[in-house]
This record gives sequence, structure tokens and C-alpha cells, in this order.
Amino acid sequence: MNITPTNISTLNAASVTIWNRGASLYTPIADRICHRATTTTGSVVLGWMGAMPAMRPFVKEIEKVAIATNKWEISTEQWGVGWDIPKLAIMRDTYGEYAPMFEQNGLLSRVHPDKLLVERLVAGMSEVDYTGSAFFAASGKKHATGVSAGAFGNKSTKQLTSTYFGQAIAGLGKILSPDKTPFNLAQKYVLICGEDNRAAAEDILAVETLSTGGKNKYYNRAELIVTPFITGNHWFLANVGMPMKPMVIVDEIPISFTAQTDPQSENVFRCEAFSYKSYGVMTVNYGLPQLIWGSTGADA
Repeated sequence: MNITPTNISTLNAASVTIWNRGASLYTPIADRICHRATTTTGSVVLGWMGAMPAMRPFVKEIEKVAIATNKWEISTEQWGVGWDIPKLAIMRDTYGEYAPMFEQNGLLSRVHPDKLLVERLVAGMSEVDYTGSAFFAASGKKHATGVSAGAFGNKSTKQLTSTYFGQAIAGLGKILSPDKTPFNLAQKYVLICGEDNRAAAEDILAVETLSTGGKNKYYNRAELIVTPFITGNHWFLANVGMPMKPMVIVDEIPISFTAQTDPQSENVFRCEAFSYKSYGVMTVNYGLPQLIWGSTGADA
């Protein structure tokens, strides 16, 4: 291929198409269980966390509630990877052998938020959220700092079985707002686990009739997501039916693909190579713990 502006433009368009094809192969978990926020300043402050105003009796005038209950600040991080393709490979028309690498990078870029998501979920057994306490707590977890009413629990250590799945459903259903309103009013559940728990999860959700002959009351009760990023017995039950979500993804610069293929650029001049990269500025962090149940799966 001759290194002309037209040919380079065609090559760049093909590279973007291949990268996007890889990205289209994967549907992120994060899209289902994360509230999406954007920022242009490197962080986002969610001042309304924990303030869920419910209807109140009208007495002379509307009762107003303060919404700046907690200032939960989430900062973004930079992520990226780059690589070169020899200019000679383009001139020799052998650049096509790099197509699988472009496609794979598109896929991995799309997967990246899920990797961050699972890391935060597992770490949530001890890492704190907007309340200043661990995201997952067995009991006594407050809706907001200084608010004792409606304290709840969203953590277990039990393995994934039908019994403990049922306890997770019931546990989320029992969570009340400080004004005693049920928190999980609109219910749409997602069960997230690793390969070690796939068989148990499928027995709970995908079998309509029990081996004893009775009806499985948890049949299709939740969407099952099995992710390779959970390597142990941890499992999580998220309610994604509410307007807010249990986790937050913050985008400053969405992960995207770019190329430096100007023959006059310094890199091409010095290294005789065209440069490509995937880059973004984003993060995943904790949202509302009232909407998710987590278990270490350590105990029978």
C-alpha cells in the first residue's frame, strides 16, 4: 500500500470498524447495575445519597426534606494501552494480520468496567461507601451518617443455595427507609456469581420443577450473570428495578480508540511505525447499598 492520505484514511476507518466489532461482542454487567454519571472535572459529588423523600401528609403546606444528606465524592482514573504497527507492514500490505489484535482490544476495553465493578463488589465487604461504613454489613448499617432509623443489613457469609438465595431476597425486601417506607419497592433482581457457583445458581433459577417433584419458587426469579472476574465463592444479588442503582459508573472520557498515522509525526519519523491506543477516564464505585446483597460464600 502506498502511504497516501487517502489510503491512510481508509486504513484508519477499517481499524475503527474492527475495534468497534470487538467492542460489540460483549454486554457489560455495569450497564445493568450501575447508575451512570458524567463529569468534566475529575470527580463527581453525589450529594443526594441517602435522602429518599417519601410522600408525607399535607398539613398547611408541603413538607420539604433536605437532600444534601451526604456528599459522596467519586474520582475518576485514567486507563489506557497503546501499541505500534511497523510502517513497513502497511507498505507491504501485511497489516491485516493485526486485525485480531484490534478486535481483541475493542472487546477488552468494553469488558474493563466489569473488571472494576467486580473488584469493588468484592472489596465492598470492607471498603466504605457514602455512609462511612463498609458497603456490605451484616446488620446495623445506617442510611446516612447520624440517621439510626431503618438500620439494615445486606451481607452474608453463606454459600449460594436455594435457602440463602431466599434469605437474600427476603433481606432486601425487609429494608425500610428511615420513614419506614419499604426501600425495594420496584423489584428486578440480578444474581452475579463466578464459575464456581454457576451450577448452584442454575439449579436455583433455571430449574422449573424440583427433583422432589414440587415447583421451584425461585424459577426465573432473577437474571443470572456469571462473570470470570469472580474467582471464588462470592455472590451478589442486586435489585436493578429502582430508579437509582446499587453501583455508580462515572465517565469523564469514555474509553475509545484513536490512531496516530500522520507520516510526518515524530513517532513515524523516529520509529517507522504507526501508533494506536485505547484510552479513557472513568471509574466504578459504590451507590446505594440498600439495593444489593453480598455474600462471601465462605460458610455452608
